[in-house]
Amino acid sequence: MKAVILCYHKVGIESEEGRWLNCSPENLMSHANFFVRRNFNYFLPKDFAHSITSERNSKRVCFTFDDAYVSAVQNAPPVLESVGFRGCFYAVPSLVGMSSLWDGERARPLATWAELLRIQSAGHEVGNHTFTHPKMSQLDYDEQLREWQLANEMLRDNGIEVQSGCFPYGDWCHDTLKSLRNSGIPVGLQLGKRPVGDEPTVCLPRVIVSFSDRVPKLIYKIWVRPKLRRKQ
Repeated sequence: MKAVILCYHKVGIESEEGRWLNCSPENLMSHANFFVRRNFNYFLPKDFAHSITSERNSKRVCFTFDDAYVSAVQNAPPVLESVGFRGCFYAVPSLVGMSSLWDGERARPLATWAELLRIQSAGHEVGNHTFTHPKMSQLDYDEQLREWQLANEMLRDNGIEVQSGCFPYGDWCHDTLKSLRNSGIPVGLQLGKRPVGDEPTVCLPRVIVSFSDRVPKLIYKIWVRPKLRRKQ
């Protein structure tokens, strides 16, 4: 049984957040309870900086939330805390307290600095989601390094302890990993559709969670689908 990293975005009721990139609080609770019943321990991305290989094969689950939407920052922590878990929320510091401009007409409010500090003080992690949320593979190395560095600086200036980063849109290239390391961030997250394996800590896979992913479908995504793909 390998460690699993889940990727969420918004966490709200359908009438307010719709279905796109959203998971209802009730569904998130069912996911958390599923892992509790199966005796999974939670971990945060920053923990991978000091983990040993055997821990990647342990029953551990990590809940991550890209973009630090208001709905996620307000609704996910109470759900996770109710079962003793914590999660990681990836913020785009140049747009903290504004809206997700990259979503176009679907743009939604992003959490404020006060909200991010509140969840950090409750034991949740706040990570680096780059400074402006670009597609990293479309930038050269120096531009990618600047995205991480500017984000680090603004996050830390506002009291956030940065120990991990994730790639917007799941988009990355070799320079993305190199720039992340050279910015001083030891852990990076991609989108991989499988549990954690032997990947380097700057490129750990996450399973995306969608609106319709009830527990049976989540089980399929995490454990069944990767096995089927290996047999092909």
